Amino acid sequence: MVTPIVQQIKSVVLLLFLAVYVLGAFVSLPFLTEAMALLVVVVFFISLPDIKQVNRSLVLVLLFISGCLIASTPGPFAWVSAIIENAGIAALLMAVPLLRIILYYAPYESAIQSIAGSYIATGYHFYLLAIGLTAFLGSVMSIAALPFVYQLLLPIAKKYPLGILDKALARGFVVNLFWSPNLVAVAVALRYVPISWQELAAAGIGFSLVSVVLAVIVGKYEIQGLQLSDGVVKEHNVNSAELLAENQRLLWALSVQVLCILIAVAIVTYFLKTNIYITVTLVAMTVPFLIALVLKAVPIWQQQLCYYRMTVLPGMVGELIIFLTIGFFGYALAHSPLISMLRTELAYFITFSPAALSLLIIVAIGTLALIGIHPMITISSVAIILAKAGTEFSHPQLAVTFITGYIMYLLLSPFASVVMIISGLTGESVYQAGMKRNWLYAFLLAGIVTVIMALWS
Repeated sequence: MVTPIVQQIKSVVLLLFLAVYVLGAFVSLPFLTEAMALLVVVVFFISLPDIKQVNRSLVLVLLFISGCLIASTPGPFAWVSAIIENAGIAALLMAVPLLRIILYYAPYESAIQSIAGSYIATGYHFYLLAIGLTAFLGSVMSIAALPFVYQLLLPIAKKYPLGILDKALARGFVVNLFWSPNLVAVAVALRYVPISWQELAAAGIGFSLVSVVLAVIVGKYEIQGLQLSDGVVKEHNVNSAELLAENQRLLWALSVQVLCILIAVAIVTYFLKTNIYITVTLVAMTVPFLIALVLKAVPIWQQQLCYYRMTVLPGMVGELIIFLTIGFFGYALAHSPLISMLRTELAYFITFSPAALSLLIIVAIGTLALIGIHPMITISSVAIILAKAGTEFSHPQLAVTFITGYIMYLLLSPFASVVMIISGLTGESVYQAGMKRNWLYAFLLAGIVTVIMALWS
C-alpha cells in the first residue's frame, strides 16, 4: 500500500528531476548531471517495491544483465552517464500529461458526443469517427486518449457489433506514431537515430497518411457499413440549431488549441535549437497555462495541475523506471566487448538491402514483443550494432523502421500498453484486443512500409 507521504515524495523528486533536466539544457553546470542521477536513484529505491510484479522482474533482469556487461568492460564505467542515458525520454513522458489540461477548459466532451450522435448513421462512419477522434486527441493526450475516447463514444458504440471501437482506438492511436513529437515511439527513434524531429516529421507524415488510408480500407472490408434504424437516427438529431452551432464552435476552439501546441513545438525547436525532449517539455509546461489565461480558465488549470502533481505524476513511476533501466542497459551494452561480437555475428544480415533489413528489424521487434521483450530493448540493441557496423540505411529509413516495429508491438503484443488498456476497458482478453482485432492491419502496414523502403532505396 502506497501512503500519501510516499506519493508526495515521489512527486517532489520527479518534479526536481524535470526542473534539473530543463535547466541543464540552458545552463552548463557540472553538478546537474550528478543531481539528475541522484534523483533517479532515489526514485528507483522508493518506487521499485510498489511497481507491478512483471515490470519489477523486467527491471531486475535488465539490471542483472547490465551488471554482467559492466563486469566484462575493461576500464572505468561512466555510471552517471549510464543512469541518465534516457533522461530525455523520461522528461518527455512526465511532461506530456500537462497537455491534456486544455481539455478541461470547456465542455468539449459533451460537444463531441452531441455532434457524433447527430451525424453517425453507419458502423463504418462510427469507425472513421473513432479513428479521427483518437488520432486528434492522441496528439495531445498520448495514451490517455484511449480511455477518454472510449468513455466518450461508448453510448454510441453499443449500437454496433462488438470490436468496431476496439479496432478504431488502436489504429487511431498508432497513426500519429510516425511523426507526433510527444509520443514515445518518436522519442525512442530520435534517441537512437541521429536525426532531427523536423527530418523525421518530413518523412513520417507521409507514412502516417499511408497508415490512415490503410485503416480506412481495412475497416471498410471488415465492417461493411451497418445501417442504424431510422428511430435511432432521429433520436440523435433532435439537437437545436443553436446547440449544434455552439458544439461546433467548441470543437473549432479545441482544434485551434491543438494547432497552437503543434506550432509552439515547431517555433521552440527552430529558435532555441533544442532537442525534441526539451521542446515538448517546455511547451507542455507553458502553453496550457497561456491558453488558460486567454480563456480565463486559470482556476481550472490550477486544479488540474494539482491533480497532475498529486496523482498523475506519482502514478507514472513504474513506466519511468522501465525506460531509465532500458537506457542503463543500452549504455552498458554499447560499451561492452559483447557489442563487437554481435557485430561480427550479424555482419551477414547487415549486408541486406534496406528493404530486406527493414522487414527483418520490424519482424524481430514485433516477434520479441509478443513474448514480453520491450521494443525499446530490441531497438537500442539493433541501433548500437548498426551504428558500429554501418549500413546502407538512411537515417529517416532507420527511424521509420524502428517506429513501424514499435507499432507492431502496440497493435499485437499482449504486453503492450495499448492492448492492455483496451482489454481493460472492454473486458476482452489481451489476445482478442490485440492480435485478433489488428493482425490484418498490422501485417499489411509492415508489408507496405517494406515496399516503400524498397522504392525509397
